[in-house]
Amino acid sequence: MTVVHVLAVTATIVLITVYANNASLSPGPTEINALLITSKVYEILIIASLSDILLYRIRSRMQSPHGVPLGFLTSPFQLTSVPYLFSRQFRKTSAASCSRDNRGDHMLRAFIIYVVILALATGPSASIVMLPRLNWWPLPEPGPNAGGRSSGMANLVLVNATMASLYPSLISLAWLNASSPQDQLSCPSAAASQIINNLPQVLSSDDVKESLFNYTIGDRDHTREINLGWQFGDSGVAADEALVYATSTLDVVSRDLHFRGNKFWQQLHLPVKIVLNPTWFSIEWKNRGSPRLKPDDPHDVNNVQYMSSAASQWKQPAVAVHCAQGMNNGNSVQASFSLDGPFSPPLGPLKTFSLPYPSTWTPANQAMLSFIDFSGQRMIPPVNASAAFVSQSAIANSTIICLAAARWAAAEIWISKPTENSAKSNFAVDPPAVSKGFSDLSDRISMPVDWANSLNTAETSTNATAAEGAGAFDRLHDLCEKHKPTRCLAVGFSLYLTDALSRYHHSLDIYNCTGNLGDFSRRLKCMATGGPRESDSLVDQRTTEIDPMDIEQYTGITVLYSSYRYGFGIPGVMESIPWVVLQLHLMLVVAYLAERCIRGRRAGGTVAGDDWSDVGELVAVAFRVKMPGASVPREAAPTETATHTHGERRTRDTWRMRAFMHVDRVDGRPSEIILRPLDNTRERK
Repeated sequence: MTVVHVLAVTATIVLITVYANNASLSPGPTEINALLITSKVYEILIIASLSDILLYRIRSRMQSPHGVPLGFLTSPFQLTSVPYLFSRQFRKTSAASCSRDNRGDHMLRAFIIYVVILALATGPSASIVMLPRLNWWPLPEPGPNAGGRSSGMANLVLVNATMASLYPSLISLAWLNASSPQDQLSCPSAAASQIINNLPQVLSSDDVKESLFNYTIGDRDHTREINLGWQFGDSGVAADEALVYATSTLDVVSRDLHFRGNKFWQQLHLPVKIVLNPTWFSIEWKNRGSPRLKPDDPHDVNNVQYMSSAASQWKQPAVAVHCAQGMNNGNSVQASFSLDGPFSPPLGPLKTFSLPYPSTWTPANQAMLSFIDFSGQRMIPPVNASAAFVSQSAIANSTIICLAAARWAAAEIWISKPTENSAKSNFAVDPPAVSKGFSDLSDRISMPVDWANSLNTAETSTNATAAEGAGAFDRLHDLCEKHKPTRCLAVGFSLYLTDALSRYHHSLDIYNCTGNLGDFSRRLKCMATGGPRESDSLVDQRTTEIDPMDIEQYTGITVLYSSYRYGFGIPGVMESIPWVVLQLHLMLVVAYLAERCIRGRRAGGTVAGDDWSDVGELVAVAFRVKMPGASVPREAAPTETATHTHGERRTRDTWRMRAFMHVDRVDGRPSEIILRPLDNTRERK
């Protein structure tokens, strides 16, 4: 039976190696079936190993002066039988052993229960561990050192941006390139057509009846998911109100990644911001090789301050839009907000004065949607909003005012891999609970007029329709005229503002600088003006000296690659439970083999009790037979030493006997079992 232990342990070690290397594969039906069969064989090996270990323990105990309770003898052959633990042979044995206060029986009984539970857990554990799971698995870093495991720091990029500039309180257009195409990632209005065209589908979805909704925006190789949560007024004073919260989860950029000759369609997730803790390193280049980093004297002018530290959460925009029916009152618009929104102080009747309706946006005396700059307007009472929008319709003679509040909210941080297929934000979008997140005015985002104008740009592509040629605000206004205006405007603006603010970080050239993460020289070139500079060509044998830089003006960004595929790993607690079962078996085998080896040496190479290894041999040993005649106990057998051939002959003779049961004629219960040789069976008849 030693072979069984070796095979089971070898299989466990192989699985540990596979999991440690985060192996992946693309299994088809044939491969899945093969893995299922393999997991079943693996389960059988472990159960056979546990059975032999328990059998060895019982054999050893039988040689002690106390012996073994009769009910324990068949336990090694019933490891997967739950009824055995509740049977009379096990329960009565336990009661008897307790009455004798036999500590050895207590320990053996506990060991039997432990092994049975372990054997029962082996089946599902083997299947779970053997089969790959579809999940996000980290990829090794591309580049010269691709053979190693991903650490993240090797992908460090320095961006010429301070922490305050990464999350500005005032959004401006200084970072926009006027000559850039409208559909580039950093353009605030890049998703205007997509959002407006799909807004009717969002409003008519069955999910609108609920309080949460997820909306996905796709731009070429870029994907962003926006989570929505809302409260809609259905009756009473809030019948014409809508309060919508929105936040974007981590951005995802899809790119082709070549690794070890294979091409992957990878998800490049939004970089994780690194808190700067300056550490001095010298960087040495040899034949285009990877840099060799080593701690050095910080006062050496030929050293560069390099980053190493813990990561902090990246922030994404969170937006709240509260729309309500308003009323014109001379030169002002008055509206009442009844839903419990994120604005403070709590809104009663809100009055705004001298609302500007720029003629450049829409023709006068027609339906229009206008932006209000809070920096130049006075509102009574003061409101901690980022901006406001007023929708007027001359035809319907109605006015709707929408208040918008925006802030930077901490997003989920992915250190090694995403937690799910769909990214999630740590910022809750549940309306009853989310308003507290807007109470702090320090992280409130202000929206100036020039940025609002950039949101109102028209579609400029050659394939644009006449409707798309109009401003985005006009298109949104016309669309919402055909639906419930307050709901439509609240949902539309929450989506539009969240997406526009999320595009700000693309202006920092984060993604462009990480196109080839394995090329360290390219990362140096990506650093902004004033950073480290190369003094020699990297093709030379010489050492490249990099001048010190002003570390405070840079922010470290690191990118980690993850692929959504079938693979092996231990992503969570539930997946680690099967490994606990397998490791317990592994430790049990090691202890068993060690004890067996020690006892074998003391006994001169043999271990007593090895003459039976299954239930059949157990019966043969218990009923030694002297032919011809009835069965006799072991004590009645000859005491002289029998040869090995004689022992085998007696075992064969035992199995040739016939078993008969006598039943009590009064109560119908079995009274005794009689074993008779085959020749005596005919005589009994």
